[in-house]
Amino acid sequence: AAEDWEEGLVLAGIEGGGTSFAVALARGCPTNIVARARFPTGEDPAALLRLVTNWILRPEAGAHATADGSALVPHGVGVACFGPLHLDAEQAATYGRVTVGSPKVAWRLADVRGTVVRALAEAKVTPCAIGFDTDVNGPAVAEARWGGHGDAKSVAYVTVGTGVGVGIVCDGKPVHGADPEAGHMAVPLEAEDYKSGFKGVCPFHGAQCVEGLVCMGAIAARLGVSPDTLASVPDSDPVWDLVARYMARLCVNLVLTVAPHAIVLGGGLMNRHAIMLPLIHSHFKAQMAGYVDPGRPVEELIVRSRFGSDSGIVGALELARLAVLRQRAGQAQDSKKRKACELLQEEN
Repeated sequence: AAEDWEEGLVLAGIEGGGTSFAVALARGCPTNIVARARFPTGEDPAALLRLVTNWILRPEAGAHATADGSALVPHGVGVACFGPLHLDAEQAATYGRVTVGSPKVAWRLADVRGTVVRALAEAKVTPCAIGFDTDVNGPAVAEARWGGHGDAKSVAYVTVGTGVGVGIVCDGKPVHGADPEAGHMAVPLEAEDYKSGFKGVCPFHGAQCVEGLVCMGAIAARLGVSPDTLASVPDSDPVWDLVARYMARLCVNLVLTVAPHAIVLGGGLMNRHAIMLPLIHSHFKAQMAGYVDPGRPVEELIVRSRFGSDSGIVGALELARLAVLRQRAGQAQDSKKRKACELLQEEN
């Protein structure tokens, strides 16, 4: 939206994934990306986080420099990271860390937010606003603001790739609670999986959660192939219809619980959006059986992200923009308080 464009605004985004971390700079708004890079996640959280932060602060050979050749200094940095994460800012000891329940053992209790904050402080990039959330809530807030979903006040973002994640935004604010993990919601087994005895691939729930049934590893396990060869599986393979039924069930459960105005699908599964979306739409209508009217046609309710593979990094950049706005609002409030105190002192 034109009203959200700000000349001179510089945003940095860090998208933390289980396989790789993406980092980018944007000017004016989160969708105007001017430079980007990607680094393997690896098993050393502190080293990786320093690497991506250094990229922001000391860019390669003018890749995102100003006219005089100096580096762009961000007004805000947004971090959208895999989890599960500790998101309660009132719990200072754990806020910003990966939880002990993360499947990535080396990253358990990694201080993601704190490492970035300290690196910025050491480089004297202060005051720099910091936004921090999950790798699904970031895209969810970006979809709510920039996704083109009309008057949708609540949005659910679902990514299906190595795992399954769900981010939910209501009235522009991400839903946190203790630690939402809707990608692990339980769904009933479809007949094919029941008959074949498919065990699922979730290390915690097996075949008793959505992630264990529809992630790339689950699809590959059914077919007896490596996940990196799934692109060669034809669209006509019955596995895609099976996955679509589980995805439809996830969408039905989201409508029945949080009633989003839009459910946006992203991740590697949406590389097959041309076949997956019609299948999901059809199964959603059959499973809902007319019980709830979502308020818009299913073709407008369940959609692919307009950002494609950039959903995550645009989400991180939107977290940065929102952090800048919060910082400014706080500064304005402090200024009002100071002026009020000065007036009282003058009167006395």
